[in-house]
Amino acid sequence: MLARAESAEMSKDLKIAREVYKHEIVAYKASYDRLHQLLSLTDPIETTLTHKLRVRNRELVSQNKRLQKTASSLRSRIRLDEMDPETLVLMIEGESSFLILIHCHPLTCRFVQVLRLRSSIGSSLSLIP
Repeated sequence: MLARAESAEMSKDLKIAREVYKHEIVAYKASYDRLHQLLSLTDPIETTLTHKLRVRNRELVSQNKRLQKTASSLRSRIRLDEMDPETLVLMIEGESSFLILIHCHPLTCRFVQVLRLRSSIGSSLSLIP
């Protein structure tokens, strides 16, 4: 009889433990579902499409930077090509080389006038207390 009583008590304890275990699993599953739903709202799921779009976006940004650098270099090159060679010499060697030049391009003469005006304004500004 004692063995049957212990067996009945053990099966009763086992049933209670199973119920508690099932209850804990249900609570854990509900908590997991809530957290998963919250995470999906804050951080979109990484799919192959979003990954491909992110990679493509990075490629386009780097290509844009390369093209901007190239365009800047080309603009500088065009400005140098359009500039009069005499003006380039004046810019590199200074105004004193202009005295050596016999024939002056109109743009070069204008550039020298602007340089003289800037230098005279700069020297007069440095004298102002």
